[in-house]
Amino acid sequence: MAPNERQKGGQRAAARHMRALLLRQGTYRRRWEACAHGIIPGVINQSAVCQVVAQYLWDRGERSEADFQLPRKLKDRISRALSDQDLSLETLRWLVEGFELSAYDAQRVYELYRADIAPTVIVGNLPPPGPAAGLRPPVHLTRLLIEHHSIGAAGVPVRHHTQQTIFSLVEGLESYRYGLDTPEVDIRVKRGGKPSAIYPVGTHYAVDIVFPHPLRYGDEHFLDYWTLFRYSQPPPAAFRRAAHQRVEHVDMRVEFHPRKQPRRVWWAQWRDYRDGHADLIEREIMELDEALSARKYLDAVERAVVGFAWEW
Repeated sequence: MAPNERQKGGQRAAARHMRALLLRQGTYRRRWEACAHGIIPGVINQSAVCQVVAQYLWDRGERSEADFQLPRKLKDRISRALSDQDLSLETLRWLVEGFELSAYDAQRVYELYRADIAPTVIVGNLPPPGPAAGLRPPVHLTRLLIEHHSIGAAGVPVRHHTQQTIFSLVEGLESYRYGLDTPEVDIRVKRGGKPSAIYPVGTHYAVDIVFPHPLRYGDEHFLDYWTLFRYSQPPPAAFRRAAHQRVEHVDMRVEFHPRKQPRRVWWAQWRDYRDGHADLIEREIMELDEALSARKYLDAVERAVVGFAWEW
């Protein structure tokens, strides 16, 4: 990668990580929420962030306290910084110090800015689903997603284990829709609900996991479920997760049978998951561990298709 591209990539990674920190429940989020007139789930109130940064600059004496228009003057700069367009080192310092990031978080965001470490927040350009896809408006956030994909001795998936914590964005949420790319599965829910019958959704399929009781706005709910595959034809050599909405704390793992080990495995990002648009846009080679598995952790994924690809 050319030095200029590496620098821009580091700036984008730092901006995305900073955005993830400000969205996460905790001290940083409470700091800007205290300045916000309204809060939308999953959205940073940039005017409130400007107020926090302005207060920091006033307290430090970097700007005159008589400049009451400072938060408004910062609006474009903060907007560009948090939307991956232009994050200068000075703006990053204002955010780090204004929100009093911990030593660990500050070190990590600066390392990302310098491109010293790989990014752990992926924000892509996945187009929104069309009306024919049958997808519902967002009714929940995923706060935790752990996925373990197992490939059998015949080289096809045999089972998939998912553990997931969701946060309800509506009153009376009754179920979680689990999207599938094949109907040749059995769904076993170990905790958190009961599965419906499989039904078509556009060109894909889905199962509704019905909760024991409706969730209220703000309720968190834990799901633990298994997908048992019975493919009649081998699927593509890939394990992917598509995220139109933000998904946090993503831990993905693919494991291979000792009698069917791949020649190469990549961590990858695809342009789309729908037919005709499944081309790779990024990939990095992965090494299998002692359990013949490859694993990747991300702080967040948004508008992206990520996962593992391999060749035999």
